[in-house]
Formats: sequence, structure tokens, C-alpha cells
Amino acid sequence: MSDKPKYPGPPPPYSQPTCNPQSRPNTQKSSSLFGGICKVLSDVGSTLDGAARDLTHAIDTASTGNLITSMCRTGNIIQLSPKHYGASIQILSDPNGYLFVDPCGPLHPQAYNTHWTVYMEPGFENVIKLYNQVNYLSVSGKQLCLTQTNNPATAPLSARFRVRQNDNCLCFESLLCPKLYITYDNTHNSIVAKDVSLLSTASYFHPTLVYSPMNPVKH
Repeated sequence: MSDKPKYPGPPPPYSQPTCNPQSRPNTQKSSSLFGGICKVLSDVGSTLDGAARDLTHAIDTASTGNLITSMCRTGNIIQLSPKHYGASIQILSDPNGYLFVDPCGPLHPQAYNTHWTVYMEPGFENVIKLYNQVNYLSVSGKQLCLTQTNNPATAPLSARFRVRQNDNCLCFESLLCPKLYITYDNTHNSIVAKDVSLLSTASYFHPTLVYSPMNPVKH
């Protein structure tokens, strides 16, 4: 039996996007994936775009040297775009309802399947968990996967990543498997966990802040 997580309840519609390096995918097709699931968020959708631009601009202009502190706060919602690639990490569902991640998500604040909520692990330095609803980015058998849990505090060790900064980008090293980084594989246009002794730009991701509890959207 597959150990891939299956989405609780009716699976979102399967959508396999196609995109080329340096290009953005079709935003309408990708953002519709979790449309029904995230309908509860639609009341703030109209203001997220402007809020995200304002928040990211403030960070880019005032806190570029401290992305970990500004981006990786518990409760922040971010998007992660591979360096030199105009898209973001998203969750998709295969025809059987099993979930996986790929790098072809739209850079749009209402593309809810590209949202990653940050949980800063207490007692660790720069160690975080990234999750979308109940689905956590994890490493299992040296493979990048999704693990499900309802509480970020109880998410397993496999979901912990040590975050490091390089200029205006972040990289994420598995705490369970040191030297294993979340990496963009341009050969297969995929997101993988890769064992790297020397970091390359493929393991760098530019974060975009969609929401922060420190600067909540006002209605």
C-alpha cells in the first residue's frame, strides 16, 4: 500500500501543469486546485494581493539581510520560488487522490496550494516546519514527501528543516538527514531532497510573504 498521504475528504481535482524554466505556469488552472477546499479563505482573497506586495516590499527594502527572522516566524504564510525560476512550490493531487509537490505553482497570493505556513521549532536554532493545511514537507528514505498531522508541534522529526540564508534566498536542510536539501531538479522539473556537499543555486528559494500575524489583513 502506498504511504503517500491522501487528502482528507474529497480529493482536489487533479491538474498536471506544464511549464518551462524561466516561465510562469497558467495561474487560473493551478489556483483552481484547492478552490473548493479553501473557499473559507475567499473573504480575504481580494485584499491578500496588496497585503502580500506591501509585506514583501517592506522586507525586501528593510530586512533583506535578515530573511530568516522576518520570513520564518511561526504563523507566517510564505511561497517558495526556486531561484531563477518563475514559479513556486505547490501541492497537487494525482488521479488517485494522492498528493505530491512540484515547482510549477503560480506566484499569486490566492493560489492556496502554494501557501506554506511556518512553524518555528522551539528549542532549536533556525529549525522550522512548513505545512499546507495538514500536509507537511518531510523527508522519508531520503525522498521529499508529504506527512500529515493536525498539530505542527507533533509533526515528526522528518518534517524539520534547518533554514539558512544566502543573499535574498533561503535553503532548507533536513534535520533528520543532514546535507539533504530541498532542491529544484531542472532535469525532471521537480522538487526533490538532494544530498549535496556544496550548495548550488538549485537549493536556493526566494521567499514571498503572503501573510504575517504581525501584519494581519484588515477588513
